[in-house]
Amino acid sequence: DFGDYPHNSVCCIDGVIFPDRTFRPGFYDMKRAYQEFEADYANGEISVFNRRYFESLDDMYILWKLEVNGKAVLEGRIDDTDIAPQSTKIYKLFDSVEDNENCYLTLTFHYKKATAFAEADYETGFEQFDLSAESEKATETKAPEYEEGARYITVKAGEVEYKFDKSYGRIASATAGGKELLAEPVKIETWAAHGYNQLGDADDRRSAEIHNAIQKTYSTEVKASDDKLSVECRISLGGPAVVPIINGTLTYNFYADGKAEIAFSGELRQLLKEMNMRLPRFGFCFALKGDCDNMTYFGKGPVESYCDRHRGTRFGMFETTAADNFVHYVRPIENGSHFATNYGKVSDGNGCGIEFTPVKPDTFCFNATHFTPKMLENAKHDDELVSSENTYVYLDYKIDSRSGRGIYETLEPERKWDFEPIEFAVEFKPVK
Repeated sequence: DFGDYPHNSVCCIDGVIFPDRTFRPGFYDMKRAYQEFEADYANGEISVFNRRYFESLDDMYILWKLEVNGKAVLEGRIDDTDIAPQSTKIYKLFDSVEDNENCYLTLTFHYKKATAFAEADYETGFEQFDLSAESEKATETKAPEYEEGARYITVKAGEVEYKFDKSYGRIASATAGGKELLAEPVKIETWAAHGYNQLGDADDRRSAEIHNAIQKTYSTEVKASDDKLSVECRISLGGPAVVPIINGTLTYNFYADGKAEIAFSGELRQLLKEMNMRLPRFGFCFALKGDCDNMTYFGKGPVESYCDRHRGTRFGMFETTAADNFVHYVRPIENGSHFATNYGKVSDGNGCGIEFTPVKPDTFCFNATHFTPKMLENAKHDDELVSSENTYVYLDYKIDSRSGRGIYETLEPERKWDFEPIEFAVEFKPVK
């Protein structure tokens, strides 16, 4: 960093704690890997296995909680944890569970007494089980009122109003109760601030101008029906003076209840496939006014989580702020996203903002931050960052793996992001 020799800038300040002794997100993955128990669930019962070789688990107690959409519906405590080393014990929790979306059973294990390294009641680890059941919710929709001008389409749905820019194929304004929420037009984002183990990929991607890719709109078609107003745009994404990296169709659907949907369908440029050059990310970015700092989401938290690093996080409903969600890596990189999110909201102190949900069966990676990828990359160290007044909300279809593709893609090929066509849709609604 300061001209010192010799080193190659790799693995510097890269432990599981920061220099100020606070935990890095990776600490929670390490803690998860080292926990001294395992558990399984079936038909209202849990079986707990003691991974220890010499001692019982009777120094711990178990708290269990059944939650639906982040709210507890059943909970309890288990103190009888005298499970012999390398043995299993079964506990009956409940008889049955009603079919619900976002239904999770979470077990947390705690020390009964203080130890040499932890206080009494310290959580030593957790297990979580997804008991969700998909439900089909048929809803009738109606088209909103709209006015089409030479360049802009104004969509009115109660206290929600959108202004759509036909020339650029994007939403230029979104208001709720007369308050403007957008600081910038909605856009597609393909760039991310790379980590030190991704610098080679970053250089290759810059050669294809992925860092400068913007939306180019070739045509815009407005289609009105009884149930919705659709605006379909034929677009590409690419940098200046280069062949586009993606071609596809971007569709906006507007409804009378104020909801809207943004959907992309397209494919990557063939040359990228031949060069094995993947995108850093693909998703939608909503730049909100700076007073929209409050962040609520149902996904993997409370610390950041990504496709290749989320085992140390759990599903739940979490509340934070864009400022507190930010992870202060000494060398700024992509941070703060939450993998497999089913719901997100970013709002001001009065609850005025925008709600986001993925179009099933998809989820998205959800993030709210005061920094863009280029702001992160342009700062050499964390103390040089100057936050924007805006809050940037990222709803990502995929983010490329952060820990190196080799091990991650070999062990879990089902989560590999390859060169398949992109089909991604998100619903959103400004709320007062």
